[in-house]
Amino acid sequence: MDDYQSADVTYKHREFILKLVGGLFVLIGAVVGLVEYGVSIKKEIAFKEIDIEGEENRSLLNRQFELYFEASRLAAAIATEKNPKTAKDQTQLAADKQGFETLYYGPMVIVEERSDKTISPATVPSVDQGKYTADGDVERRMVEFHRCVFDNGNDCDARNLALALADSCRISLAKRSRARVEELQNTLPLRKWLKPTGTAEAPGEQ
Repeated sequence: MDDYQSADVTYKHREFILKLVGGLFVLIGAVVGLVEYGVSIKKEIAFKEIDIEGEENRSLLNRQFELYFEASRLAAAIATEKNPKTAKDQTQLAADKQGFETLYYGPMVIVEERSDKTISPATVPSVDQGKYTADGDVERRMVEFHRCVFDNGNDCDARNLALALADSCRISLAKRSRARVEELQNTLPLRKWLKPTGTAEAPGEQ
């Protein structure tokens, strides 16, 4: 009888240990599952943040490209239409000036590159200044052209200033494009980590 009771106690003890170990495995599995779920959520959030930021930067770059071209086109048109001979030419010049001023006081302020230097009232270049520029300070070129054409600036050549504006826009766009490429390169390791295992890469993503 004692042997039977002893065996029964041993069996129940083993059964308790097995249940305890099983419960621990279940608990560990649940914890691992929660951790993996949390990591997957963080990955999804991070990936969406990268995509949203990338889309915003891409949209801003496209808009900047459009506005730069329009501002440069209007500046060139105004510079070459300064002395209209017909009523049609006068109407076109007035429309181009209005279009330039709309960009000057609004959309270009949002996208134009600018330097930290203050633009003094005496920055309108003389006609002897080179036609092109060495920087992407689009804001300065916009101000210089506006002062020359709209504020009757003295000793200025609107055509040279239109060329300088176009050149600044070109340099600014090139810098922005390089920055965009560097940004994509910097986020590539993170994108690879965020990408689900076994997901096929689209052509051109490698």
